[in-house]
Amino acid sequence: MREEYYYYWLGRIRGIGLRTIEEWIKEGYTPEQFYRGDSVFLRSIRGMTEKMKEQILDPVWKEQTKKEWELCQKEEIRYYSYFFKDYPVYLRKIYQPPRELFARGPLPEDIKGSIAIVGARDCSFYGRDMARWFGARLARAGMWVVSGMALGIDGWAHRGALEAGGRTCAVLGSGIKVCYPERNRALYKQLWQQGSIVSEWPVYTKAQPGFFPLRNRIISGLASGVLVVEAREKSGSLITANEALDQGKDVFVVPGRIGDRLSQGCNRLICAGAIPVLCPEDILNYYGIEEKEIMRNFTKEEEKIWQELGSYPVSVQALCRTTGIHLERVYKILLKWKKNQWIQEVAQGYFIKE
Repeated sequence: MREEYYYYWLGRIRGIGLRTIEEWIKEGYTPEQFYRGDSVFLRSIRGMTEKMKEQILDPVWKEQTKKEWELCQKEEIRYYSYFFKDYPVYLRKIYQPPRELFARGPLPEDIKGSIAIVGARDCSFYGRDMARWFGARLARAGMWVVSGMALGIDGWAHRGALEAGGRTCAVLGSGIKVCYPERNRALYKQLWQQGSIVSEWPVYTKAQPGFFPLRNRIISGLASGVLVVEAREKSGSLITANEALDQGKDVFVVPGRIGDRLSQGCNRLICAGAIPVLCPEDILNYYGIEEKEIMRNFTKEEEKIWQELGSYPVSVQALCRTTGIHLERVYKILLKWKKNQWIQEVAQGYFIKE
């Protein structure tokens, strides 16, 4: 067996955490010694309880753990141990770094090119469109989009990044072989094939309420900044924003209407010093990320319409008025550009440049 397997196996013992393993390693022990040790050896270990010893010596449990490890290898699920060099350096620096990570797909090489997008589960249509827009534009510019695959803002940020052909990473509050919430099954399958899925929990661990606040530190830890799109006064998104602040990360906010419950958390963050953003370019400019302009061979009509579009939604009727082009022709051009992912329809009949 490879050395990392013994770390994986030791991490399955109930009651053994990161600091316990650290102490044992400092004392000169290796996980393989525990794996192969007998009861006399285990009794000599400081901090070893009877329940730990029973689980370590249980042959049925050992075989079960071995099958789980073989499944990870078969499914191309990568295992990162805190005690190995390939563990993401940016996660070592956060408060309570995860002892281990399970990942399907790559992780960001450098958090300078990564942004977390979080927000309300019961988002409005406006919030949905903003999350999708920011996710697509930032991913198209080459940034990683990190979120939690929850209903609402999280899911739409992932979808936007995937639609743009960009890179996106979902941090789950369950094991990565457990899709939660079930309503995001189609998105989960797409992330499994085209994106990345990460969890600190063993692969078949079911979601539990307490896991979601814990995973927020990983979401912010995988990014250089966090963008909040719609959040109530007390919400999990604000926990992620606070985790980001504690980690010395940037916090960006899409402002909302005063009095709107889904905007109360966002507006409070702005009052506390978060950075308000009005379009994805605000974040790209903040980090000094430049996009290469795609060469497009436009007709004169298309050039007129293109010049009227920008980062703020423009209606089809407004485009007809300003360009003098017939409604049917404008729609035909817009649908072609939408198919090419050059523009996005953020609301019915309203378009912006991607």
